[in-house]
Parts: sequence; C-alpha cells; structure tokens
Amino acid sequence: DQLVAEGDWASYRLEQTSDATIRGFISLGWEDKGAVPFQQGLLPFAWADAGDEQRLTAFLAAAAPNEDFRVPISEYYRLRRTLGTTDNGDTVAWFPWSGALFTAFFSHCWIDYASRGADNPAAFGVANRPRIDWWENSRRTAVMHRDRSIDNPQQLPGFGPNSWGLSASDGEGRYIVPQMFPQLAGDQFGKPGFDHLLIQPPDNWEDGTIAPYTAGSTIIFEPVNAVLALRFYRQLADVFAPGLWEDPAAGGYGFADSFRFGAEGDVEWVAGDRVAIDAGPLLLMIENARSGFVWETFESHPCIRAVRQQRGSRVPPSPIDRRRAPR
Repeated sequence: DQLVAEGDWASYRLEQTSDATIRGFISLGWEDKGAVPFQQGLLPFAWADAGDEQRLTAFLAAAAPNEDFRVPISEYYRLRRTLGTTDNGDTVAWFPWSGALFTAFFSHCWIDYASRGADNPAAFGVANRPRIDWWENSRRTAVMHRDRSIDNPQQLPGFGPNSWGLSASDGEGRYIVPQMFPQLAGDQFGKPGFDHLLIQPPDNWEDGTIAPYTAGSTIIFEPVNAVLALRFYRQLADVFAPGLWEDPAAGGYGFADSFRFGAEGDVEWVAGDRVAIDAGPLLLMIENARSGFVWETFESHPCIRAVRQQRGSRVPPSPIDRRRAPR
C-alpha cells in the first residue's frame, strides 16, 4: 500500500517533448547522471504502445490513490494499437517493439480481462483506437506462437505441438529475446505514429532456446495446450535433462529458466538460473486458471475498485470455463 501510495506517475509524463506522438505518455525512466546522449531528467522514450507492460503501467497510473500523482484513465486507452493478421487469418493488436510472448500475457497476471469483453476507447474521448477484447487477443497470439512453432520454418530441433512459444529468457551466456510477429494489417485506424505504427519486424528465433514459462503462462487462454507443454517439459526433465527441474518439495524452484535441444534431438544446454520474472507469471497464471485468486485479490483493492469506477460499468462475467484449466 505504501509503494502504491507513493508512486508519482504524473511526474513521469512527457509533457515538454517536441515529439507530439508521445506527448503526455509516461517516460521509460529518469536519467540522474547527465550521461550522453541524455541530459538529466526524463528519458525521451515513452510507454506509448498497447503491449502488456504498457497497459499495466497506464492502469496503475490511473489507479494512484493520490490525485496529484494520478494519470487520467484516458491515457490507458490512448496507447497506440497496431493491428496485424496471424497465420490463420485472425486479427490481433500487437506490440511492434517486441514479439516475445510475454508481451501478450504479463498484465493478465493481475488484470482480469477474462471477465470483460471488448473495451471502448471512444467512450473515454479517444478516437482512432479499435475495440479490443484483450483476453481473446492474447489467446489468438498464443495460438500463433504454437502454430508457427509446429510449422518450425527454420527446422530448429525441439519445437512442436508440445514445445512452443518464443519469449525473453536466459540464453547460453547471455540474455535473449526471441520474437514472433503477425503480419502488419493493411487496414489501420487513424494516423501512423499517433495511432499506430507501420513497421514489420522479422521473426527472430535466436538459437532455438525454449523457456518453459512461455507456453505454461498461456494456461488461461490455451489450457489444454499449456498443460500438455508443461507435462512434456516435466517428462523431459525426468528422462533426458535432470537439471531442467528441481522439486519444490525438496527445496527446489521448479523449472530452470530455459533449455535448448541439440541437433540430434537431445538436450544440449540447460540454464543454471531460476528467474523470478519468468517463473512468477507462470505461478500466477496457474493460480488464476485454478481459482481466479490473484485476479480477485487485485481487483478487490480500493485503488483498483476506484479506477474501475472511472472506466464505467463492468461487462458481465464470462463463463467460468473461459479461464479454468484442466487439472
């Protein structure tokens, strides 16, 4: 509560920037060393596109209990929404700066998009933003990752129906961010730059490293396929890669952050770390699929209830099977 109360989001808004496309959005950070190329003060980069981290940041900024620190809820809806098309023809809003799958599920750890339908930016005075059902949008993105992993265009060892998804993780000797993107849609809303981006980054499979949390964290969108992937990784650890799993009952921390198959189909490398920012979403998503506990706890906080009132009436809860995973 103290952390939430003291968060001065308003002071991070880029009000003086000459770049009108990001004016008013929250800066990525503050530079206190005067290092080149930045002078002391806010960095000239913004949380401006509707990826998961950006939406979560804008949502929390709108929920600040101190009105002087609060950012209007309209800024949440003003985040740019670039549309794309998946391999099976689905339309998705996507984050052009990163195709890591975590950018489709991170905010869902806390915000219960599963019980809401499409949002309505126009109702908050924001034009040229398509209405998005963020739960369905993330489900479609997860399906794209799985389908393309099955197709495996680079013929990387290990990818398939039970071993899929590209996301940030430990790589061998370095941090890696493998990425996968939809095709930029021809029909967009509004003006490029202000309302959406017109770029088409390529997929980047890195060296074929697989992070178990990636598919596992989609359990609220693709419960059967997520559970099958987790079971596959667990069985892989039992037979071929004992370092991939440490039993929590014996003091371990579950899955290693990532691993990579060799050309002969064996596991040739397993990360030595268990990384909280990867294992954490996996645990939270499993609990949300199991019981909805994290969502219910987050949504019950007075700050979140207040911002919900700003956003208007709730969409009726979705059927429970929309978010429940098989046991």
